[in-house]
Amino acid sequence: MVKIFGSPSRYVQGPGVLKSESRYLELGRHGILVTDQRVWEICGGQLADQLKENGVEITPFFIQSQSSEEEIMDLVKQNQDGDVDFVLALGGGKAIDLGKSVSYRLDLPVAVVPTAASTDAPTSAISVIYSSDGLFERYHYHHKNPDIVLVDTEIIIQAPPFLLSSGIADGLATYVEVRAVVAEGKLNLLGGEPTLTAIAIAEKCQEILFQHGKEAVVDNQEKRLTPAFEAVVEANILLSGLGFESGGLAAAHAIQNGMSVLSGKVQTLSHGQKVAFGTLTQLVLEGRLEEVPRFVGFYKELGLPTNLRDLFINGAGSLMAIANQATVNGETSHYNVEVTPQKIIDAMLKADQLGQP
Repeated sequence: MVKIFGSPSRYVQGPGVLKSESRYLELGRHGILVTDQRVWEICGGQLADQLKENGVEITPFFIQSQSSEEEIMDLVKQNQDGDVDFVLALGGGKAIDLGKSVSYRLDLPVAVVPTAASTDAPTSAISVIYSSDGLFERYHYHHKNPDIVLVDTEIIIQAPPFLLSSGIADGLATYVEVRAVVAEGKLNLLGGEPTLTAIAIAEKCQEILFQHGKEAVVDNQEKRLTPAFEAVVEANILLSGLGFESGGLAAAHAIQNGMSVLSGKVQTLSHGQKVAFGTLTQLVLEGRLEEVPRFVGFYKELGLPTNLRDLFINGAGSLMAIANQATVNGETSHYNVEVTPQKIIDAMLKADQLGQP
């Protein structure tokens, strides 16, 4: 079997790089800037002015709802005349997923500038597609990774600390899932066997997050740019991103996706907050009960969900809805052919028990 490893062409991280290293974002003479109104006011307008001084025209596009098929096609139709020659995605997960999808449809280079270290989406050749109502629909696989990922930690440090904690939870799922994919002899998200490099990166990601995660969140709260904060930002975005894509996903993310079918307060939680409980559930599914206390204790220190009550989930109907969605054809829970809706329900109930205060 062929091994495949994917990565962005260039990754740049550090304080002030949005200004000092903006040349990396000049992928053409006219770019679409995919962002939201708030991020535009914080740094998007200033970036557009800076690029204009260098002869690069920027046309902003403000996200209306979700990274949905409707939103993607709206932006594609607006830019089919060939006047635009690159895409710049600035912001959180919605902007990044939307920007990557539009660049794929228009066959244009894309630069990604995350404004929080809350997920590992920036480096991957994958977009998560939601319905206009915010329900998970599918993963969209692109033909290449972003051309440049630029991470300005002076901007990231200003984001709410719970977003960093969410990114840590997303990153801690990486090795748990990659390990399971390797153990079952399954393929990564690129359609090949995980490389030794991907496995090592995923394991290093977990090591850094357990070692520096709590310290980095405190640094975020106090707005201190420290080596610990820089290390955790890199682990959340780069190590986790390379690890999950080239290593593979398993049950933890499938369970998070399953939660998208629910309504109510659970949808006020971030991707990483949901993934945290998905990771506990996967550990139970695999019979790795001895590892659960370490994750539960760490999650509690970071204020992450460890049980169903923390997720505002209750009732057998909700658990069945999650489990059914988490096991639809094509979901990453099928890294193990023995995973069934009932096994996921049983594992969620056991994880809930182990994650009680």
